[in-house]
Amino acid sequence: ASDVSGGVLLLSRGSTGPVFNGTPLREGDHLLALLDGHATIALATGTRLSVEGGGDVALLSQGSTQIFALGAGGVRADVAKLHPGERFVIRTSDAEVEVRGTSFRVGTAAPDPKCGNGTTTRVDVYEGVVTVRDPAGQAAVHPGESWPAGCDAVPAAPGPASASRKPAPVIGPPAHPVAASSDLAIQNDLFEDAMQAR
Repeated sequence: ASDVSGGVLLLSRGSTGPVFNGTPLREGDHLLALLDGHATIALATGTRLSVEGGGDVALLSQGSTQIFALGAGGVRADVAKLHPGERFVIRTSDAEVEVRGTSFRVGTAAPDPKCGNGTTTRVDVYEGVVTVRDPAGQAAVHPGESWPAGCDAVPAAPGPASASRKPAPVIGPPAHPVAASSDLAIQNDLFEDAMQAR
């Protein structure tokens, strides 16, 4: 983990603890960013996943096939070019997003029947091509495009971003207002709410 700010927790092998810069992640671990939290998962390959406040990301598989699960919130992925035989996949509750080396964002939203037949997954592509698979089939999403097409855009939220990166949009309002400052009791309440929602 790197670029950690605000409340970020690690659920690992039945225990929960805070995340700091340099905290290692292993297969099966969940990184949970509270609403005031942000963290980046930095892989040895050069790939970086920026987990937004309210995000729940699990590392399901590492090695030649890297699989992550997005349980809630959003994550921006800047994926280093993959070599033959390597795969990078982010799974949500109703879709699977796979790339070969690109920059994109995956987020979750409330289902809307007018948007992608009610899918809760949202994908925005900044560079490269992303393949999205869902029960309806498979689609290629190109730079500047979103999936599913035709959904209302939500303005980007302020947050950490390097000068060379565009800020990623946030899908949907936060479940709780973000406090200007937080303490352990508030973070514990938010964590409990997130676990119950999951």
